[in-house]
Amino acid sequence: MGKRGQTPENDAELWARVAKSARPLGKRRAAVTPDLAKQPLRPSVKEAQLARQPVPKAPSKLAPVARGVALDRQTARQLERGRLAVEARLDLHGMR
Repeated sequence: MGKRGQTPENDAELWARVAKSARPLGKRRAAVTPDLAKQPLRPSVKEAQLARQPVPKAPSKLAPVARGVALDRQTARQLERGRLAVEARLDLHGMR
């Protein structure tokens, strides 16, 4: 096989010894299941009351979305690829 010093004859001899000493496994046991009689069939009163509470609704009005400056396709691609320099700076110092 793959180990040094072992020939296929040695492998066959070794396998024969292992096969003779092998024993069958015992029968498998059934998985232990929890006792279903111990569990209540109906939920407790507190659990039922919690389940009946209404789910809070999401706010109906969302904040307005700020739109960017409308650019033509060619200018937008040039900006994305870095071929066109941005012409202005925005100073946010002192803003709160």
